Amino acid sequence: MSDPAAGAPLDFWSTYGPALITAGAILISAASAAFAARIALVHQRDIARRRATLDLILRSEGEEFQGHQDGFIEAWKSPGLVAFAKEVKSMIPEEIKQLNHIRTVLNHYELLALGFEHNILDKDLYEKWMKAALVRTWDESREYIRETRKLSSYNKNNFRHFEELAVGWGGKAIQDP
Repeated sequence: MSDPAAGAPLDFWSTYGPALITAGAILISAASAAFAARIALVHQRDIARRRATLDLILRSEGEEFQGHQDGFIEAWKSPGLVAFAKEVKSMIPEEIKQLNHIRTVLNHYELLALGFEHNILDKDLYEKWMKAALVRTWDESREYIRETRKLSSYNKNNFRHFEELAVGWGGKAIQDP
């Protein structure tokens, strides 16, 4: 190929080289920006997961949840959680109040386990702070959960995620009948 104005032959690189170098630089810049954005996004997700976990821990140590925790412990000590594994319609108002405490605490741990399973919450952080409390709560409620599963005509998997988490952290598994 030649340049008609100069009369000298042109080769591929002198004709297209500057444009290819510019395009390559743009592609490298875009790839670098995408890589940096991906790293930042992953880092932000980790921070958000830790923050959500810390918020959950703080709420679980707050007054409202502690009231439910205290009611749970009261029911566990006397008459025992299994005494509440019966039809609600056969309960007196004070038993229903206690049952509400029990269910609130157990639902808290079930939701927590689902948060770990779906990578919404930071399992390692929570384990370092609250593992013993979670396993103790599981071990104390295990028989109640087993009984409620036997009584349920529609949900034989009550608190399965909580069970899997607690057993994974050293709790005792339910022996299904």
